[in-house]
Amino acid sequence: LVSSTGRAMVFKYTVLATQTDANGISVGADALDPNGGTIQTTFGTTATLTHTGEPDNASYKVDTTAPTGVPTIAWLHDDVLGGTSTLTSSGAFTNDANLRTRVSLVGTNAVAGDSVNMYRDGTILVGTVTLTSTDITAKYAQFGVDELSPGLHSLTAKVSDAAGNLSQAS
Repeated sequence: LVSSTGRAMVFKYTVLATQTDANGISVGADALDPNGGTIQTTFGTTATLTHTGEPDNASYKVDTTAPTGVPTIAWLHDDVLGGTSTLTSSGAFTNDANLRTRVSLVGTNAVAGDSVNMYRDGTILVGTVTLTSTDITAKYAQFGVDELSPGLHSLTAKVSDAAGNLSQAS
């Protein structure tokens, strides 16, 4: 469509957080509503908005639901000499800037294709892994954590689904 000034008209819709559509977007017949407005020809004739319906289209799904449950950092492994150990408690110390970690997926409802993200100090992404069916069966994911500079840090994990929705932090 083109406006009276010759500019292309663009119609937008913002998906709200509660509007998940698991089987694909659909539009019912004659469902477009100009919300009190009108579309007119250059001669002033008001257009009648009629159209056929579009059934569920699985190529356009809307997922606004965050993964349920919370992942748990089961352990961090320090393999640098002088401090080689598996760290399992809050407040543990390490001299390894590139730790290996295991994150438990129990209770998260994660599926193959989701990701586990590890964050340093709440917001800095320092590791990620895409989950496989093997990870799901094992109920944990193991991967490296990079970029730990000297100093005190907190680490948290989140599950991210294919749509980018994030779980609560561990």
